[in-house]
Amino acid sequence: MKTVKPSALKKGDTIGIIALSDYVVEADLVKSTKVVESWGLKVKFGKNLFNRTFDFSSGTPEQRKEDLWDMLRDDEVKVIWFAAGGYSMLQIMNIINERLKDRLREEKKWFIGYSDNSIFSHYLTTIDTVSIHGPNFSGLYSWDKKSIDWLKDILFGKTPKSIPTEEKWKKINYGEAKGKLIVSNLTCLVNTFGTRFDPLADGSDDVILAVEEFDTFKSEIKRLLEVIMLHKNSRRIKGIVLGRFTNLMKHDYPDWSKANDAYSIIKDAVIAHRNIPIAQTTSFGHPTGFFRRPERGLFSNKEKFFAMPNAVETEFVVDEDYCSLKFVDSISN
Repeated sequence: MKTVKPSALKKGDTIGIIALSDYVVEADLVKSTKVVESWGLKVKFGKNLFNRTFDFSSGTPEQRKEDLWDMLRDDEVKVIWFAAGGYSMLQIMNIINERLKDRLREEKKWFIGYSDNSIFSHYLTTIDTVSIHGPNFSGLYSWDKKSIDWLKDILFGKTPKSIPTEEKWKKINYGEAKGKLIVSNLTCLVNTFGTRFDPLADGSDDVILAVEEFDTFKSEIKRLLEVIMLHKNSRRIKGIVLGRFTNLMKHDYPDWSKANDAYSIIKDAVIAHRNIPIAQTTSFGHPTGFFRRPERGLFSNKEKFFAMPNAVETEFVVDEDYCSLKFVDSISN
């Protein structure tokens, strides 16, 4: 199956905003709208975007599915940008069928988001369709300017060659690898295993895996990584890039947690199975001070979030003097 890549944007194009998981706060969307309007783009909100089902989701599953189909059918919309993460994406994933698959590949629209939205991106990866693991729309305005400009360049066809070389890397295990990039939230990735949305289940392409996580125990990080390395197709994984691991908790095993930092835990969980390159960059993932509930407000500490493309060939190098993640293929057409 030939990889589907969206076309580069041009001024005057329209971005469609929908929420397939958590509900959103309009004030945040207004701030982010000003950012993309300054790029010369138009913004269209899904008609159910501001609906709310208790404190759990942006409307009912049916309403969220409706917004997705509306944006796919809208010829003006070139980007479908998820407004927020959350915990309810899986509620709507039964929408996936051959009809939707054909529409997704035919329309060649950009999809952007992270956290719970990674689950949808995984499905796109299984059908060889490029998507962007990047800021959700409600928080776009809150990232630092360099990260926002980086995402703009990707969308407008100025494909970066690699994660900026000046970014600080923590080298955990040396090596070199090539493979298609899969970027995800760690829990969301494991949640797809055994489903139709499992990005490792089919195919034989080598993979560079990039993962981040927040608000969980060190012991759970260890367990999730071990599950990944026990996946029946884990041999496809040739390297692991780690993003931010925000608000790690340790009170379930305090003595063990005190004696083991996140890096030693991660290294041991992976290297026990395979000797592959591993390094960490704090340039993507949930930010410091992240809040679960939108009404508590979003962070405003201007951290970095360099968006990365799923399903694009990459080269990952970790050695004593050098560390890099390079994009071998173009991201857009």
